[in-house]
Amino acid sequence: MFLLFVCFSAVATPQKNAYKPQHVDGMNISDKNGDIMVEWNDTKDASVAGYNLYYKKTGDRKFSKVNRKLITESSATLGGLKTKIRYFFTATSVSKDGVESDYSVVVSEELP
Repeated sequence: MFLLFVCFSAVATPQKNAYKPQHVDGMNISDKNGDIMVEWNDTKDASVAGYNLYYKKTGDRKFSKVNRKLITESSATLGGLKTKIRYFFTATSVSKDGVESDYSVVVSEELP
């Protein structure tokens, strides 16, 4: 007797030659009373469904995604970050088909 388990993912699998959306530009970062606000320009690309925001700290080798769901605004505020540590941020745009753009320019901030 054989048991077959099939798992389906709710995330769209991008096609091999799928259109890559316009990358995020205009990255800006500021300290808002101990929180960090990261802002970027809204893309004019009609295929974009939202954005992913990534961060790392000094000494980290790789970026980690901040959000679980796509960010639909052109900014995000992050709280609970430690002082005296430099944080680096980058963002991507994601198309309605689930294709992610290249990373934006990296911006950084150290909380006092």
